[in-house]
Amino acid sequence: MALEITNISKSFDGLRVLDNITFKVEKNSFTCIIGESGCGKTTLLRIVSGLERADAGKVLFNGRKVEVNDVGFVFQDDRLLPWRTTLKNVAFGLEVRNDKKALEKAREVLKIVGLEGFENYYPKQLSGGMRQRVGIARALAINPKILLMDEPFAALDAQTRNRMQAELLEIWNKERKTVLFVTHNIDEAVYLADKIIVLSKRPARVVEEIEVELERPRDRTSLEFVGIRKRILELLSD
Repeated sequence: MALEITNISKSFDGLRVLDNITFKVEKNSFTCIIGESGCGKTTLLRIVSGLERADAGKVLFNGRKVEVNDVGFVFQDDRLLPWRTTLKNVAFGLEVRNDKKALEKAREVLKIVGLEGFENYYPKQLSGGMRQRVGIARALAINPKILLMDEPFAALDAQTRNRMQAELLEIWNKERKTVLFVTHNIDEAVYLADKIIVLSKRPARVVEEIEVELERPRDRTSLEFVGIRKRILELLSD
């Protein structure tokens, strides 16, 4: 077991956001958290990363507290520095850690995400999908054990989002990180995940854990895929 989230609760100014959240994430697996907008998914991800403190409960990685170097974070907006090139953006986290091989490692990761040849481009010269790949590369560059992703494709059009989902799975197959991916898009969760954690309306509780035992690449029109999607929709509608 890689990641254990146990009895996590959180309130803001007396408003209960997370209520006794408990689930486990297998090592090297791809787990999605799904719930309606505003139910606390991002807050939960921030607690797992250490950016936010829970009021109660604990998060353990391989039986110990999660450390900063364990985690890579991919945000909904790419958060690239506009004055830095693609290469320099990817190397940023390594430079902060005083890694003398920062640029070399950044180049290697850009190959993994399919952006070799774009090292000297600035963010304004890249498409939305390419900028998100830079964000993924930046998170991978520090070689995290856990990759946290907060709706990274939400701002993309449907066609680009579907392509990015397929590309992300290719990257995951190469790197085999433990991924915890937040989304409110049901199709996205079923397409990507080994397991889906379905959250209720606020205050969020775990309604159900769904194991997705479909071969990849997944056919979004198959009866099995549609059946899982229907089940999640029913859970979110209750």
